[in-house]
Amino acid sequence: MALARIEQRETEGEQPREDGLFDPGTDPRGVLEGTLLSAARSYDQKKVPFIGAFYASFVFEEAVSINTAHFLLNLLDRLTYHSLCVLAYFNDPGNEKERVQVQVAAEQEGGQMSPTLLSALSELANLGLIGAWQGNPAEVKSLGETYATYGGGVSILGRNASLLALMPMGQSLAQMADLDKIPVDDKQQVGTELRG
Repeated sequence: MALARIEQRETEGEQPREDGLFDPGTDPRGVLEGTLLSAARSYDQKKVPFIGAFYASFVFEEAVSINTAHFLLNLLDRLTYHSLCVLAYFNDPGNEKERVQVQVAAEQEGGQMSPTLLSALSELANLGLIGAWQGNPAEVKSLGETYATYGGGVSILGRNASLLALMPMGQSLAQMADLDKIPVDDKQQVGTELRG
């Protein structure tokens, strides 16, 4: 899958990185091996194409250091496919209106998101992949840097979906793993879980 994606990007005119990491016969600090092991360990086949896309992106993205690649690959390895869908959902600007509607319904009707989604959001926040913005959507901060609660003690994760956004590392992971290619139905499932 990674090879097919690399070939596609080259056909589209992109050039692989030229910083010496991919000199003939080298695997920069085992990134390819780590990618293959991560794909082999994944019991959910839906996750495998995104692991392959990650490696293909690394081949082209000179701005991504070897240390960042290892960090992101480790995160990708430990996240479930559902967690990747959550990242894709919150990274999709087309879902903003729905998220505002969910928040309004939660405030007016006391709706609660699914416990599974709440746990996934909590894990993603603890990993520094999802945060919240206060006033300016361009400035996303970790939940530890902002408020752990909102509106007098209401959990921001549980009731304020419109304020949640990907942190820079979450954006990098979403971009490198091509999470925008997660099927619409799988992202819509996250919206359903938000509504409870």
